[in-house]
Amino acid sequence: MYDDRIKYFGDEKGVLNRKAFTAYKYYKDRKDQYKMLMDLFDRTFELNGNEVLKNNLIAYMDVIRRYKQSGGNLSDEAVLDKYSLISDIISFQMEKKDDDQLPVIQENVDKILLATVPVDCALLEQKFVPKMNETKDPKLAKKVLQLMLTAKCSDSPSFVQAAELVYGQEPTAGLAKVIAIKHVGTGNVDIGNSWYDKALELSEDNLEKADIYMSKAQVFSNKGLKQEARSNARKALANDPSLKDAYTLIGNLYMHSFQECKQGVSKVEDRLVFIAAYYQFEKAGNTSAMQSAKEQFPSTEEMFELTLSEGQSMTVGCWINETVKLMKRP
Repeated sequence: MYDDRIKYFGDEKGVLNRKAFTAYKYYKDRKDQYKMLMDLFDRTFELNGNEVLKNNLIAYMDVIRRYKQSGGNLSDEAVLDKYSLISDIISFQMEKKDDDQLPVIQENVDKILLATVPVDCALLEQKFVPKMNETKDPKLAKKVLQLMLTAKCSDSPSFVQAAELVYGQEPTAGLAKVIAIKHVGTGNVDIGNSWYDKALELSEDNLEKADIYMSKAQVFSNKGLKQEARSNARKALANDPSLKDAYTLIGNLYMHSFQECKQGVSKVEDRLVFIAAYYQFEKAGNTSAMQSAKEQFPSTEEMFELTLSEGQSMTVGCWINETVKLMKRP
């Protein structure tokens, strides 16, 4: 009937758009019909392009899979070319209309691709990355990003390149944070921090901001910049007071400040950093760290020599600059 309609009334484009999915439903389990389905979908997508019906998107990718796995004459590169065509159409349709099904369709198309050909990092670098770098096309970069995530290629330098191209078109806090993490992980700490700042500018969620500030705090801590690390940890707590890891981080900063802060005049004053650390661990509910800090408190003898007593307020100097109540080690 479809063929007769085309024969007598024309409109091959519109009729094939409907015929393709009907044929898929009836013949998807018939290996002897896979070549026919392949040719039918090829022609349908050739004629309709971005106007292909939504039902045909997953169906075409599944036909590609079935035809290839049944021994059809289809190379891995040809599969990737057809996948690219389908993904481009999905991207186009997502731009033109708000349809919650389209992102799900793309996810399913990605899954079918991975079940069709062995997509690995080397293949992606060879097939997509050169064109992405040449064209700087955000749409292609988004596709590369999705495939690299699916194929677990996020450690590739091209992953960051793709992410930055996508960010230029669709800036989001989440993507900026991913880029920051990757730069920090490869030793580009200053660049990573600048991306964390971009993430903060875009974020409107307090919990997300707290997470970003904590990431910055850890970066500064690793660089030995204790004041900057504490400042960001405190900003994290301002956005999420329940973030116990922030207190632990500050406590560890204090614990590791003994050598740089001690003056060698008073053992009691030098060990106040451990009491300050204890306070932070206590807020975190970190009992093991509290015990470690306690073991470094001033001794009874050291306090006696200076006529000091427990509970007495004292100021921790150096960069910490906090007031604590004197405690002795067990």
